[in-house]
Amino acid sequence: MVRDQGKEGTCTGHAIVGVAELLYWRKLGSPPDLSERRAYEKAKHYDEWEGTDYEGSSIRGTVKAWEKEGISPEEYWPYKDKTPGKPKPDADKKAKEYPIAKYERCQGIDNIKHAIHYRGCVIAGITVHDGWYDGKEIIPYKPENTPHGGHAIAFVGYDDDREIFWIKNSWGKDWGRDGFAGITYKDALVNIQDAWMVSIPD
Repeated sequence: MVRDQGKEGTCTGHAIVGVAELLYWRKLGSPPDLSERRAYEKAKHYDEWEGTDYEGSSIRGTVKAWEKEGISPEEYWPYKDKTPGKPKPDADKKAKEYPIAKYERCQGIDNIKHAIHYRGCVIAGITVHDGWYDGKEIIPYKPENTPHGGHAIAFVGYDDDREIFWIKNSWGKDWGRDGFAGITYKDALVNIQDAWMVSIPD
């Protein structure tokens, strides 16, 4: 399901939950509703920066947090923009029900496509530019586009005929096509900062 992170820099939590929900949907036959808030807050304990009093986190830290802490159902730490709140007492226990099995960095278009084909999705950090704000199904890319900083998304498919990846964003269903959009291979090659393949236990 597509969610809206609002005005808080919690995109890494949303992206990793997007990946986890898709992988467990395929395994279990129905989509779980997992906690972006907990995934994001835990990630700040595993990224490259000291403390936790800041917005944002790294892709690697977010994946590492999933490995160490699991991902709990949404009801155990619901998401509210700019209102972190506190987890329910059993959040850590329930998070163990959704473990990660393996993760590794993906570099290059072919490796990302390979990971999507065999694993289902990839989490990535990417530089956002002007084209992301056009509201179109395919993000328009021009080399002269102005960058607007980093963002985390889930790569969930690709189309070689159109030379695009399909991505799931966390800006609500009014963005792109119901919260999803296509990004060209060229755009991805230039602007991906970090990408990781993940898998869950069989």
